[in-house]
Amino acid sequence: MLRNILLLTFGSLALMLGLGYYTTDPSRLDKPAATQVELLFDKIAFSGFGEGGPTGTGPYLRRWQEPVKIVLIGAPPENGDTVPWADAVKSMAALYDRLRGLDVAVVDEVPYGEQPSEHGNLQIVTIPPESMEQVMDSLPPKQAGILGNARGGCLVLGSDAATLNTVTILIAGTASASGRATCLGESLATALGFTIEAKYTADVFRVGQGELRFHGLGLMAAELVYDPALHPGMPRDEARAVVAGLLKERGF
Repeated sequence: MLRNILLLTFGSLALMLGLGYYTTDPSRLDKPAATQVELLFDKIAFSGFGEGGPTGTGPYLRRWQEPVKIVLIGAPPENGDTVPWADAVKSMAALYDRLRGLDVAVVDEVPYGEQPSEHGNLQIVTIPPESMEQVMDSLPPKQAGILGNARGGCLVLGSDAATLNTVTILIAGTASASGRATCLGESLATALGFTIEAKYTADVFRVGQGELRFHGLGLMAAELVYDPALHPGMPRDEARAVVAGLLKERGF
């Protein structure tokens, strides 16, 4: 019985985060080919920020150069969620904290409208329904439209910088549990320099032994984003060339 409860709890956490529960493919545990790593790196390392075209910068590498200190401001109403909101965020933070080159932790939690005692550089703000109009009025029309979208209700601010240092994730308190789950999974990835859409999470993550974790290929691709050989602002083509060289040096 206890085992079933634990499986239900962790399975529900994965579903809550929009990551899905699936059986690990044994082939994923084998040493991947260099082309597999390069393709996944290309998929998750660039978020499309920057101007395109002959004179534009195109997509570029974004990442943190300092520890990421998450502050939770506000929380959604508990509507039967298996995992409390703060615990879900802490689980995701711990997942990314395992990556070499990335230091992530939740340092404070406060109700909406209160000032945190700890200074954070990544705020995750859940906006109560009664405060939504005020917040949306303070945003540019395009951003307000994204936050107020009934299917999403999620907005990331400050994640377009090459060197990430101050990012805010706004989550509408009116969003559904599944909407919040997808928002947390996708927006936290964006805030940390990755692009991991909910539909691609099986390419990067797995659930096993009672916890959410990167599988082998996903871990390799994600850690390349924070490899010392790369730097914030590196254009896509240059970064891909460096990654190809690194993999060759490492015997792939």
